[in-house]
Amino acid sequence: MRWRSRRRVPPGDRARSAMASTRCIRHLALPERAFGPVAGSVVLLLVWAGVAHASGSGWVQTVGAAVAGLLLLGLVAPGFAAPGLTLICQSSPTDAIAGSVVELDVIGNRSMRCTARSVGGTPLLLAGKIPAHLVIVPPRRGVVSAVTVRVATAAPLGLLWWSRDRVLELTRPLYVAPQTRDQGAALRQTLTPDEGQGTPRPTLTGDLRGVRPYQHGDGRRRVHWGASAHTGNLMIRESESRQDDPICLIVDLPRDLDAADRIAEDAMGEIVMQLNAGRRIVLETTESTGRVVAPVADRVSAGRRLARSVASSDAR
Repeated sequence: MRWRSRRRVPPGDRARSAMASTRCIRHLALPERAFGPVAGSVVLLLVWAGVAHASGSGWVQTVGAAVAGLLLLGLVAPGFAAPGLTLICQSSPTDAIAGSVVELDVIGNRSMRCTARSVGGTPLLLAGKIPAHLVIVPPRRGVVSAVTVRVATAAPLGLLWWSRDRVLELTRPLYVAPQTRDQGAALRQTLTPDEGQGTPRPTLTGDLRGVRPYQHGDGRRRVHWGASAHTGNLMIRESESRQDDPICLIVDLPRDLDAADRIAEDAMGEIVMQLNAGRRIVLETTESTGRVVAPVADRVSAGRRLARSVASSDAR
C-alpha cells in the first residue's frame, strides 16, 4: 500500500488565496434579486407548456419555444454585458463637508445604472454616452481620491439586473472637511512671545498712546529707546492696539474614527469662531508625513488640514 503525503499549505498562503478568490468574485458580474425574474419565467414556461400540450397545435409550441428563447436571453445576456461596463469621472470638486451632497460629472460607455458603495449616494441611470451627475455623500472627513461604484445593466429586455463593482478615480483629491460644532475651547492655546513665559502683551499694531515701564512678557519690538535713554529705565510703548497674538489649536486625534471625527468637529467650530472674530490661527496637526504646524487663513484651508489629519503614532 502506497502512502502519498499531502503538502501542508502555510496559513499565510491560505489567507492570500482566500483574498485572491474574494477579489475575483468581486470582479465578476452577479445577478441582483434573481429569484423573482427566474421564478416568474419558469412559471410562465410551465403554463405555456401545459397549454401547448393540451392544444396539440404546432404553432403554439413554436411560439412557446420562441418565448423560452427570449426569456433565456433576457436573463443571461446582461451577465455577459456587465463586465464591459465602464464609468469615467470627467470632473470632481476639491472641497466638501462630511454629510453634504457632492456631484461628480461622469460618463459611461453604454446605458447602465450606477450606485456609489464606498460612500453614500443615490442611484443614477445613465443613458448611453450622455454625461450625468453622480451624487455621493461622504459620511466622514478625510481625503477621497477614488470611489467604489456598482454598475449594473439589464439589457436588452430588462428582466434581470447584473452588476459588478468598479473603482471610479476622481480627477482630483476630494478634501472632506468635518462638520462644525461650537465646543472647541478646550483645544485653544495662546502663543506667547519669545521673551519670557508671562501673559502675552498686545503687539504694536495701533497708534502710540504713551510709554510705561517694562513688564515681564513684553517683546523687544515694543521698547521705546528714546524714553528709555531719557529716564534711564527700560520703557515700553503703550499703543492703541488689540490682542493680536495668534491662537494655536493643537488637534491630536485618537485611533477611533468616531472619536476622531468629534474632536475634528470641535476644532472646526473653534477655528470658524476665531476666524469670524478676526483672530489669527495656527493649527498643529499630525498628517501622514509627520507633525505639521502652520497658520490657516480661512475655513477652506482649515478644512483641508483637518481632512488630512490622522492619529499620531502614540495615540490610543
